[in-house]
Amino acid sequence: DTNEGVIYNIIDRGLPEKGLKIAVGAEPTRSDRVALDFRTIEAMNDRFPRKVTLRFPPRDFFRAITKISKFLTQEPYDELEFKELAYFDVLFLDDTLRIQRNSEGNIFVNSRIK
Repeated sequence: DTNEGVIYNIIDRGLPEKGLKIAVGAEPTRSDRVALDFRTIEAMNDRFPRKVTLRFPPRDFFRAITKISKFLTQEPYDELEFKELAYFDVLFLDDTLRIQRNSEGNIFVNSRIK
């Protein structure tokens, strides 16, 4: 729900049997860029365990590590640079479709599930 700053990506093909649900924090940082903060991955299937949830460490943990690293190397800390370690650029957006290029250069086409 983008009103809460969270995007849910549902991957329903491939392994595991029932797919994956990935929760990602989303924060606009530029007019066409959204910074990403990966939060959880849920893997579902018909066998035991039916659902496995993996939680990523909180962003504040990575922020602290980055600040320490920058301090030790005497480099300035840049909050925008930190937030944009993972991001996507919006190439097209309407009520049902989003086309984006991520920080690795990959292009994704996402449709809204209602």
